[in-house]
Amino acid sequence: MSRRRNGRKVSVDEPLRQDSQEALFVPEFGGDAEATEIGRETFRGDHRTNTRKRRRVCTERKSTATTASMNSPLQSPIRPKPAGPRPSVRIKSEAESQALADLRLKASSEKVRIYVGANNTVYEVGLEDLDKAAALKALVNKTGTQTPFIMHPELTEISADHFHSVYEFLLTHEYMPAIIDNPLGENRLPKRLDGCTSAAHYQEEALRGAHLYVIAKRIGLKSMQDLVVRKITQAQHQPYDVECLLGIAMIVFSRPEANAAFAPCNSEITSNIQDSGGDQDVLEEWLVQNLGDKLQPLMINYAQLFFEVANHGACAARGFGARVLRRKVEFWDTVGADVIAIEDDE
Repeated sequence: MSRRRNGRKVSVDEPLRQDSQEALFVPEFGGDAEATEIGRETFRGDHRTNTRKRRRVCTERKSTATTASMNSPLQSPIRPKPAGPRPSVRIKSEAESQALADLRLKASSEKVRIYVGANNTVYEVGLEDLDKAAALKALVNKTGTQTPFIMHPELTEISADHFHSVYEFLLTHEYMPAIIDNPLGENRLPKRLDGCTSAAHYQEEALRGAHLYVIAKRIGLKSMQDLVVRKITQAQHQPYDVECLLGIAMIVFSRPEANAAFAPCNSEITSNIQDSGGDQDVLEEWLVQNLGDKLQPLMINYAQLFFEVANHGACAARGFGARVLRRKVEFWDTVGADVIAIEDDE
């Protein structure tokens, strides 16, 4: 089919082809046969489809240039998101700052450098500060250097971040966050931890405290063990849930056995037994009691997690699962058969 334009006969598809060529800046000259052939091969078919192709090509070219511009560190309008939350800035307490000032005034022979963690992070304390940690003080090496030092394979397995609280305790007899009073009174429980404002904060500190308890037990730091137990058990201004208790139990019950070269001295072991009222660990007994009292909601909502902890090698060796179940049986034996109890499954 054809029609006339400007006095000459043209086909129907010729204006369509000319418009497409003009839109894509492909010239067609009468004497340029090669350009004409390229135009025919390129724009053969539906005009709308060809327009979309043109726009897509232009968009791709534009995005490539934009990407190259954004890759420039000086011109990038988009800041990359961090991989995780930034670590909080730790501010030294007044007591720690004063202890560090006093430590600087001591002679090198009165200081001890402790190498901790996989990267051998150095913590420097006074020689007399190690009187609180019998097993740690027994490892002091004074040969070959002006300043005594402690290096031991087991110290490389301890987290340097966790050991910082131990270092803080060696200097000041305290580690942050400190216990503060209950708003209702000085002798009221539960206490609060300074700066902790939510249940999540208290659970994080409880889990961290479990790690500190294991470290303090390994290095014979009995006074810090007692403080950690006090913070975990008394400072529950936001009570722990069952999952948190199982997390603490996993850390405490799965701790490695004491190495003969890194074990507390005999007097420290005797002190542990006397303070606990037997050969059981104080924090272990507290966990067994609390999980035994919550056995029904535990088995309904966290049975799988409970048996994962109970079947862990070190936890099973310390009888975690059997002791929790026995705690419930002993409770019902104490109450007697005549009592009917209604328990909340939470």
